[in-house]
Amino acid sequence: MNKLDKKYVKILISEAVILAGMLTLDLITKKLAADFLVDKPGRSYEVIRNILLFTYSENTGAGFSMLSGNRRLLLVLTGVMCAGIIAYLVINKKDSRVLRTGILVLLSGALGNYSDRLFLGFVRDFIEVPLFNIESLNFYYPIFNVADIWILTGAITIGIYVVTHLKDNGRGTHRASVKDKAEKNE
Repeated sequence: MNKLDKKYVKILISEAVILAGMLTLDLITKKLAADFLVDKPGRSYEVIRNILLFTYSENTGAGFSMLSGNRRLLLVLTGVMCAGIIAYLVINKKDSRVLRTGILVLLSGALGNYSDRLFLGFVRDFIEVPLFNIESLNFYYPIFNVADIWILTGAITIGIYVVTHLKDNGRGTHRASVKDKAEKNE
């Protein structure tokens, strides 16, 4: 194994440890929320008045309860997506750390919700932010969990990376490489 391969294996191991840590944090917070909130009136506890509540909810769908009741479809879609992301991370050695981090954070959230859906049949949500509700429009921001925060954070990180690192070269868009930048500066 050459020096580059050893370095890459170390990167993959560190990413796996980070992924496991984030997944564990998500699952622990869901377990604590379920244990603490199930017996509370309304399954809710006000943390900061009118701003933050912990409200236990069981979501059988995806984000915003889309595809509720379609557990098998959600398991297949999420499983295929996670397998594809893992393959991408293993195959693409030279991606930027920012991009890899965004992908890793998104993956940890997807796996956290996948785990709930696989073993429980639903996803445990518990973070409610009534500050975002617009009652006059009958809009109530969905209850979410730590995995959802990971997914959103990862998606935003990936989006920012893509917007700031892609350029149009007349043949479509592609990732601007260090070589491209060096040639441009000559």
